Amino acid sequence: YLWPYPHVSGIDIEAARKSDDLLKRDFHAEEPLTKCVTDITEIKASDGKLYVSAVFDCFDSRVVGLAMDTNRKAPLCVQTLDVGKAMVSRISMINVVRF
Repeated sequence: YLWPYPHVSGIDIEAARKSDDLLKRDFHAEEPLTKCVTDITEIKASDGKLYVSAVFDCFDSRVVGLAMDTNRKAPLCVQTLDVGKAMVSRISMINVVRF
């Protein structure tokens, strides 16, 4: 496995590869918005690449945050979380009004 950014120095490659499995591979949730996951997908196009970042609710696989950009750097992740946070606020307000 080759590090995708061999030109970047000062990064502990082994530490960057590892992350805690906080969900223990359990992607089921008993209630909405109690467990969410994220993914970034690269879409190749004739004029470059598009990265689509999404946050999914494990309860019903609903997309609660979505953002797109031409790079996969931190601002894309932050934008996705911001959209997700706003969407969760709207969902919560709708549920309160509905009941």
